[in-house]
Amino acid sequence: MPLLDSIILIIQIALLTIVVVASGRLIKRGNDIFLAILFIFSIVSWLLSDLYWLAFDVLRSGEHMPLAANELGECAMFLLLSTAISKYKNKEERISVFAACFASVFTLANTALWIIWSGEWLQDIVSGICLFVLLLTFLQVCEEKKMLNVNVKSVMSLAAFLVILFQVLTTYLQNTFTRILEDISYLIVFAAFCLFIVLAIVYMRRKEKAKPFLFSIALMIYAENILICIAVPLIVSLFFLTKSAKRFVSAFVIGMVICLISAYISGFIDYTSKMQEGEAAVFLSPIVEESMKIVPVLFYLLIFAPKNSYLLLFSIGIGAGFATFENCCYILSSGADKLPFILIRGLAVGVMHIVCTVMLALAMILLRKYKALSVAGVAGALSLSMIFHALYNLLVSESGVSSYIGYALPLLSAVIMLIPYKKHLKDL
Repeated sequence: MPLLDSIILIIQIALLTIVVVASGRLIKRGNDIFLAILFIFSIVSWLLSDLYWLAFDVLRSGEHMPLAANELGECAMFLLLSTAISKYKNKEERISVFAACFASVFTLANTALWIIWSGEWLQDIVSGICLFVLLLTFLQVCEEKKMLNVNVKSVMSLAAFLVILFQVLTTYLQNTFTRILEDISYLIVFAAFCLFIVLAIVYMRRKEKAKPFLFSIALMIYAENILICIAVPLIVSLFFLTKSAKRFVSAFVIGMVICLISAYISGFIDYTSKMQEGEAAVFLSPIVEESMKIVPVLFYLLIFAPKNSYLLLFSIGIGAGFATFENCCYILSSGADKLPFILIRGLAVGVMHIVCTVMLALAMILLRKYKALSVAGVAGALSLSMIFHALYNLLVSESGVSSYIGYALPLLSAVIMLIPYKKHLKDL
């Protein structure tokens, strides 16, 4: 398995573990235990499938998997989710033509491609049947809830056609465009999934009772579309940039992705813990966001052992990407007609994220220089960025003098850090 795919798989395992643990609280509340249990079991199945795949790749790297046992976990996930969704299906309602046709064609095409790719008929057909059951049930419920109009169906059909077409080309064209076509397929699926996120949010804002079958969708936000719009041009620009510029732009994109993942985690924990309004920003966000930001910094430091200047540049890119993406989402959701709000988002919140990542970078540089790079040292640096972030959020959470102090804190801290850096730390 390529290194990038392994990293993505590990991140996915970590996120699924968080989802499973946090979902356990739904059972304790006693609200719709049936759905909560099935949802947790389906995610556990997915998690076990990923763990099996990772363990096989580590223990028996390069060997052929005659019976892909990880597909058992995927089948279990499909069937458990379809069982949970079917609870909200009107059994007297006839299956819609669109749901039947879409699920049939998409499943048959994918099953055929799986068989061509792996050569395993039985397991791929079984997986295809399970996928068909999930798609049919999900689309039927969406039809009954009036979530699929003509435009949505057209977009779904076009996306499915393009995904199948690109996968066919990927299977038979073994050249430099193979990886590009495969990545485009994933982007299309990702965009289609974003469409359902928006539909779920719209459905829930109709002042109707939010149906639990939208649970996993409603926890997401529409920000994926913003990420794609900003990240794609930046990724394309990497082919024309110098090494230092590539390093910064790459870190900038990673920072945006980290911001999106942090929103997922914070949103899910906030939802399951039923925090009051404003509590998540003060108590939860600093821990989640700073923990996520330190991950790529540590990875870059430990794997690539970069020069200090490169590490600092990479960390600044992480903070700048995180701040930019967060600001774009807030401005689009709250409006851009108020200049004071724009200035606060840029000069206060934006600078705060950069200051936090610079703190982390300088701490890593000092720890490495004095051979004190340890768990305790890294945890101390992370705690420092967390408390700074938490202090800012706490100060601006209340109106009055404290909010003005909070807004000035990031800029003041940036100046204070810049002066000793210019005099003493730039040669580290």
